[in-house]
Amino acid sequence: MAPDRQRIQQSLKAFDFRTLFIEELGWDTLREAPLALAVDGQSYTLHPLVEKRGFKVYTCSGFPQNVD
Repeated sequence: MAPDRQRIQQSLKAFDFRTLFIEELGWDTLREAPLALAVDGQSYTLHPLVEKRGFKVYTCSGFPQNVD
């Protein structure tokens, strides 16, 4: 089944990456534990999302805004 361009655009606009990757692009659910990451003294958690042929995608919320 070919990806549906309109549904892909809707998923992107809604930041619904799970639907985009799994339902529209045919990726597999990534079944791993979350990863803890420290950057410049701040702790972040990367949440596993999907994988395809060894390429893994994680999500992370709470990244600081760039303040110059």
